[in-house]
Amino acid sequence: MTTNRHCPRCGRELTAGSLEGLCPSGAALNAMAAVSTPAKPAGWRGLIWAVWLLVGAGELAFGAEDSLPAIPSPQKEDEPVVSVSMTIDRRTLAPDEAGRKAIFEETKAKAEKGEVPAQRDLGGCYFHGIGVVQDYGEGVKWFRKAAEQGDAFAASALGACYFLGSGVPRDFAEAVGWLRKAADQGDAGAQSCLGVCYLTGSGVPQDDTEAVKWFRKGAELEHPSGQCGLGVCYGLGRGVPRDYLEAVNWYRKAAARGDDEAQFNLGLCCWQGRGVARDPVEAAAWFRKAAEQGHARAQYNLGVCYQTRNGVPQDYGEAVRWYRKAAGQGDAAAQCNLGFCYAEGNGVPKDLVEAVNWFRKAAEQGYTAAQDNLGVAYSRGEGVTRDYFECASWYRRAAEQGHAGGQYHLGLCFEDGRGVARNLAEAAKWYRKAAEQGHAAAQCNLGSRYANWDGVVQDYGEAVKWFRAAAEQGLAEAQYNLAHCYADGHGVAKDEVEAVKWCHKSAEQHDPAGQLTLGRYYFFGRGVAKDNVEAHKWLDLAASQGFVEARELMSEVEMQMTAQQLVDALRLAREFRLRKAPVPGAIQPRDL
Repeated sequence: MTTNRHCPRCGRELTAGSLEGLCPSGAALNAMAAVSTPAKPAGWRGLIWAVWLLVGAGELAFGAEDSLPAIPSPQKEDEPVVSVSMTIDRRTLAPDEAGRKAIFEETKAKAEKGEVPAQRDLGGCYFHGIGVVQDYGEGVKWFRKAAEQGDAFAASALGACYFLGSGVPRDFAEAVGWLRKAADQGDAGAQSCLGVCYLTGSGVPQDDTEAVKWFRKGAELEHPSGQCGLGVCYGLGRGVPRDYLEAVNWYRKAAARGDDEAQFNLGLCCWQGRGVARDPVEAAAWFRKAAEQGHARAQYNLGVCYQTRNGVPQDYGEAVRWYRKAAGQGDAAAQCNLGFCYAEGNGVPKDLVEAVNWFRKAAEQGYTAAQDNLGVAYSRGEGVTRDYFECASWYRRAAEQGHAGGQYHLGLCFEDGRGVARNLAEAAKWYRKAAEQGHAAAQCNLGSRYANWDGVVQDYGEAVKWFRAAAEQGLAEAQYNLAHCYADGHGVAKDEVEAVKWCHKSAEQHDPAGQLTLGRYYFFGRGVAKDNVEAHKWLDLAASQGFVEARELMSEVEMQMTAQQLVDALRLAREFRLRKAPVPGAIQPRDL
């Protein structure tokens, strides 16, 4: 007696020629994973397409272009994505390669006799190398034979091939034609994929309402890509009113089915506190689920969590491990951060040559933070031979794509004439571009240009404006310059109390010029009550950083001090030195 087998997902009967793991509805029986390029599909992936949602500002990692917000600066912002794919779990086919080979031979024999389900399944075998050497062209050939005879799953797979350009030249219009044939027969995978086509305008006019319609059809058949896509639409407010709670609801449905994109998106929601309470621990947990399925962006974000102690204990070794996994899939952000780990010796032995290697991989993909970091490496001669022309070239690439760090560094090149002809007006131009993006050092340098009439018309009001912008971000040099403006009444009303306030902020950050000036204020009682102990402390600190004038003034101060006051001053200076001074980082992980 023969017992009919039914698909555990859609309940439809599996035909005698069906491969285990293939759902007649077109749904996948195992988790889906996004890939960076169609050339390296992981598992059975018919179609992968990422839709980037503009729902966050910043990224989860270091650099300035694409992940989560609020972590020290992983490329733009990392945003929720939707992938539509059809998968096969190879483990359900046979316990060993010999068994798979037997299945292939049996399927091939049936396909050559004209059995449509076998033709469809033979396409899957060729496409994913199941019991035979992988051959996309042969896979497409057999998908087409079955699709032309009305097999919905084969039509869906053929549409996916045209979408990805796997085994055939990429052709979105042709993809849509085959996907629609399958979708009209109720194939959930094709319906979900059509949602992506309409959302992105690939092969059809862009239409959010149609996208939602097709995503919903797939979602109602419990296809995880349809559920994830519908969540994306709610998260973005495209085709439906924006509703983060509803977005999370659909992500959860898809994530429960093992969909890695939905797991990744849930991680983003937990990280950003959208539709759920903000919870870095929960975010890291969802990133891990997706990362363990090979999701590159999730691997990257999990690495960031470990590097920055967000949702997991800080562990540079684990950060490197996950960055390396994502970097191996070509993720530029992960390559950049892996380079940073090598540059700093975090989680791996310090190796500047290896750092440059990873920066270059990311930079050549157009990743601006890596281009900026590579420029820094050439500027310093770290991991490569110092080359100012090469340095300026990489800075320019980053700068022209809008990277604030690259714009600032290119401004420095023009100011110093390194790798380019010296041009103060051009320096001011690039400083301004970076300053307008909030780059503190560029704001300070632009303020200096206005104060010193370098490349711009002298304007103390503008100088103060930019010094203040940088000073309020905590840049010590800008705080000192703003103090100087208040002391001299340049661009603002003269105010020695304000001068002392900003000078104190600068001195607290170990800025020697600020410490010298603050020592003078305390000694002469300008803007603050005269205090020889404080004066000696700050002058001592400035002198220890090489300021001869500070040492000379210390002698005058000591003539007015008691022995106990001198002991107290020396103790205060010693205690201050024990504080960890801020370390300037020219090579930084990606900005948020």
